[in-house]
Amino acid sequence: MLLSLAFLLLLLPCHSQQSTAHEKKTQAEHSHRSPLVNLSSIAKPSDASSQRTSKKEESPSPAQHPIKVLISNSWIQKDTTAHTTNSTLVQSKELDLERGSPLLLTHQINLVPGACGGCEAEFATLRERLDHLEREVSTLKENCVGAEVIVHESPTLTCSGAACFLRSDGNECPNDCSDQGRCEGGKCVCFPGFKGHDCGSDVCPSDCSGNGQCVNGQCVCDNGYSGLDCANKSCPAPSGSVHIRSRDVTESSVTLFWTQPSVQYSTYHITLKSQKEGDEMRTVNVGGRLTSFTQTGLAAGQKYKVSIKGERDGKLGPESNTEFTTAPSGSVHIQSRDVTESSVTVFWTQPSVQYSAYHITFKSQTEGDERITAKVGGRFTSFTQTGLAAGQKYTVSIRGERDGKMGPWSTTEFTTAPSGSVHIRSRDVTDSSVTLFWTQPSVQYSTYHITFKSQTEGDEMITAKVGGRLTSFTQTRLAAGRKYKVSIRGERDGKMGPESNTEFSTAPSGSVHLRSRDVTESSVTLFWTQPSVQYSTYHITFKSQRVGDEIIPANVGGRLTSFTQPGLAAGQKYKVSIKGERDGKMGPESTTEFTTAPSGSVHIRSRDVTDSSATVFWTQPSVQYNTYHITFKSQREGGEMITAKVGGRLTSFTQTRLAAGQKYKVSIRGERDGKMGPESTTEFTTGESVGKLVSWAW
Repeated sequence: MLLSLAFLLLLLPCHSQQSTAHEKKTQAEHSHRSPLVNLSSIAKPSDASSQRTSKKEESPSPAQHPIKVLISNSWIQKDTTAHTTNSTLVQSKELDLERGSPLLLTHQINLVPGACGGCEAEFATLRERLDHLEREVSTLKENCVGAEVIVHESPTLTCSGAACFLRSDGNECPNDCSDQGRCEGGKCVCFPGFKGHDCGSDVCPSDCSGNGQCVNGQCVCDNGYSGLDCANKSCPAPSGSVHIRSRDVTESSVTLFWTQPSVQYSTYHITLKSQKEGDEMRTVNVGGRLTSFTQTGLAAGQKYKVSIKGERDGKLGPESNTEFTTAPSGSVHIQSRDVTESSVTVFWTQPSVQYSAYHITFKSQTEGDERITAKVGGRFTSFTQTGLAAGQKYTVSIRGERDGKMGPWSTTEFTTAPSGSVHIRSRDVTDSSVTLFWTQPSVQYSTYHITFKSQTEGDEMITAKVGGRLTSFTQTRLAAGRKYKVSIRGERDGKMGPESNTEFSTAPSGSVHLRSRDVTESSVTLFWTQPSVQYSTYHITFKSQRVGDEIIPANVGGRLTSFTQPGLAAGQKYKVSIKGERDGKMGPESTTEFTTAPSGSVHIRSRDVTDSSATVFWTQPSVQYNTYHITFKSQREGGEMITAKVGGRLTSFTQTRLAAGQKYKVSIRGERDGKMGPESTTEFTTGESVGKLVSWAW
């Protein structure tokens, strides 16, 4: 069966639509009436040729260029025996039409009867589709705005026996170009802003310049780039991460420490989240120069996850995390300090529960060593254990007792110094000096060798030699703002003992070393060193750590080295700072902290200590006591305890019959109407016993 379909590719401006409207209507009616027409009636080649010649001779103006019409005829011949397509014949002719001349638009179909019996229903459907196509073309021409209309359709009908089907000639485009482009020759030509074989993908500005990804028509830039097309380089987020760790964990608090990264942040954002379901999250912001923070008000026995992020210029750095678990309710946080070759002092926090007694156990890690136990009152927060073995690792445990019930254990570890070693520490550090203190070892050295080494490359080493009976030494002429490592070794009979070390940093030039002393429930006395710079004025500021408390300022003369501040609140923690001023310029700030005594407490100190006696002095508290209870306790294992009771109006007491060369801890408590006030303590060491010279007369 031979099927011939002809469609027009029309390039026609909109202004010619009115001249052809009547002809289109006539042709549409004719198409319905006469489905069998001849293709040759579309146009005559000779007429078209003469018409083309005529247009050239008239030399039309640019506004009157002829309209080019392409007429395509195609035939598909079907071999009904082999069921294969034998050939496809295409004939095309080009005509030049004068603008404004009548033009008949028609679809002419030549069907050969008898070859496709039973296909009448399919042909009726085909005629309806072609009529619909004519109406669409007419509507397009009536509504177009512009100079060009394109119509190009060439479906082909193929029959085989009683079956008929319609197929495309290959000029259809995928997904109709997603309504975001036009179809030309079976390929989509996308409108601006779209791409892809079906124009289904958005195009971003400059394709994001290769520095990002296109998402819904917008660029998502890679790190370090910004702008609509990701062409601008931007500063990346801070890359400096910190290392965070927890320390001093109690049942309700924790202290966090972190390293300073290479990036100087302006703020740190800290988040603490309990792992218990339903517990709230705590957040806090601290200054970018801080490296530690203490969080209180935590729940006892809870596991927490803490995270920290630095912020600079509105950009957040990477997150660092750590975890910790608060102590059970009633537990204490214990730590060791002042470890020598034979002794240690342990300190612990006061828990929320007020215990009546603490049970302390020391256990050496060396197999077979016995366990050492001690029991102290529930108001104590420190204890010194003597008689330990040198160079041993110990585990110390503590738990409280109340009404016969025991609280949870808390433990820590320490290692005693080797035999003959000393425990050294620094104090009173200024911008040019430091004072060292050390313990007397079991070995009596004849000489101590002390070495100061600055951690700054190129600085010289300072050495000093002092007598074996000394326990302190002050080194001057140090460089300001330097970190020093100091070591000490004892010598006896030409043999050197083990080395002990500590570190300190001198203050910046012009700074002072500030410390507090004689702290009562309402006052404190400050002492500071004279710096290398002679200031005219010192500016002192007291700030209570309790929220809402006011700041107390004070100014004193530049030649003073001490100041007493009255009118403080009892039981408060204060931070005090001092700055020197000269010629209107301020020196570096020095700070210290202290806590005023609880209401009713006294400040006690020792004086006039001999090898067998000591005098203690105390301040009068705001409460007038009837009696003071004083206790002297030797820190040596098995040492005796001496108690005394004096009148409430006294402020000093001398205790005799003390043992020579002993370290004593003395405590005092006031009593009024049968109720005891808070305890105050101090320590002192009696002098070595000196033999007497006896003369005999004959």
